[in-house]
Amino acid sequence: MWIKHICIEEPPNKKEFTFHPGINLIHSHNNSYGKTTLLRFILYGLGFTIPNLEKLHMEQCFVTITVIHGDRTIIINRHESDISVEEFNEKTYYRTPRELMAARSKIFNSDNKQLLESILGAMYIDQERGWTLLNRGKVIGSNEFQIESFLNSIAKDDVESLIIEKNKLSRELERYKQLLTLSDRQRTIDDFDKKRINLSEIESVQTSLDSLNIQLRSLKKEEKRIKESIKDNKKFIDYIDQMKLVIKVGGEIIPLTHDMIVTCPDNMSFLEARLEVTRMSISKITEKMIKTESELNKLLDEKKSDEIIEAYSIIPISKINIDSEKIQSSINLMKNRLSILNKQIESAQDKTKITTKLDSLILRNADELNVSQYIQNASRPLCKIEKLKGFSGTKYRKVILSYRLAYASLIEEVEKLTLPLIIDSPSGEVDDTNLSEMVNIFPKLYSHHQVIIASIDSLDSLEKDMTIELNTENKLIDVRKDENLLDVFLDKTGNYKPV
Repeated sequence: MWIKHICIEEPPNKKEFTFHPGINLIHSHNNSYGKTTLLRFILYGLGFTIPNLEKLHMEQCFVTITVIHGDRTIIINRHESDISVEEFNEKTYYRTPRELMAARSKIFNSDNKQLLESILGAMYIDQERGWTLLNRGKVIGSNEFQIESFLNSIAKDDVESLIIEKNKLSRELERYKQLLTLSDRQRTIDDFDKKRINLSEIESVQTSLDSLNIQLRSLKKEEKRIKESIKDNKKFIDYIDQMKLVIKVGGEIIPLTHDMIVTCPDNMSFLEARLEVTRMSISKITEKMIKTESELNKLLDEKKSDEIIEAYSIIPISKINIDSEKIQSSINLMKNRLSILNKQIESAQDKTKITTKLDSLILRNADELNVSQYIQNASRPLCKIEKLKGFSGTKYRKVILSYRLAYASLIEEVEKLTLPLIIDSPSGEVDDTNLSEMVNIFPKLYSHHQVIIASIDSLDSLEKDMTIELNTENKLIDVRKDENLLDVFLDKTGNYKPV
């Protein structure tokens, strides 16, 4: 796998870079000319979450990167939360960050999700944190590299069954712990029985009170309905009187009043009587509720409120048949088994051919860089060593490089994926002799990898296939010289196509 081309556009500005499949140097004689920015744009285009630089927000730029996998060509487009991967004229669209891992799987042609979470640490050394990261820590931003996770992803055939068993047992242990919590609650039931808390009596009074509340609500609704009917009738009576209607009876004209309507006075009398009955019922129910509430309060006062609340809370639990001793025994057995599994996994990783192979790759690189004497007597496995002591800055950088390049070699051997190697600022405080040894490991041991190095040093001793000079201070993206309008991202009308 190697990176052929990258185009970065921040309209109306644009910059393009073409790379060689061999050794590439991104060079400027001073800092702040965009070397690190260019490297981070490459990683961003490859589907990684990369922190923005101070004056440039990558997500606001249109990034197109072309990657070669053998005879396959992959074109990646990324802008804001959209990323697309095109191969054989078929484009697949993804939304970030939710689908970023799926996009990365397509870009690197790997379904090994655990490896894809570690892969950045095997292909990129950052100028800030990279030269302190040995086998555990931050690669850049939120991207982490942990040697244990990396080994699990590579040595999955050797330890996968143990890890599956461990995860299954861990989930089962959590369920048993929850049962034990229920058992602890259940053990309080006997205490409440001894105190003779009569929940049935309290519940009976509470039920009566609830029933009275239901009756009261029903009566109040009826009272409201009767009042509205009386109000409507009064409006009708007032309307008849205000109209000053007259009727003709046997040739005599008589003024019409509401009392001449036969049913009108009767209806009003009925409604008013019904209202009175309803109000009396409300009064009686209210008196009963007051008495019932008083009775309930008396029962509650005789007992402690926290005991009553506790008693109610354990009623459902009391119906579950739980043997706490058996549960605790099972938990102890599972904990012991988990402890054994953890040791077996660690031992499997330590003894596995993958770990042994990684140690040999580390020693091979360290020998090429003349620092093998500093690590060959360290505790085994070398790849899982906690920390290294007693190194100068130069020697430590060489050891770091030995380890980090070994990860890429292991991925190549096991996963058949040859990663590009991207190195930012290898010089640091390294003198010319040691710097020459560091960079010349690439043509000697990693000539089949694409190498992209960013440095203010011209690296004269390194035989390079391409050198990219950056000459504009504080500005990676130059003013664009053509009028082509982001044809990868825009439709024919010039509008942005959401993906």
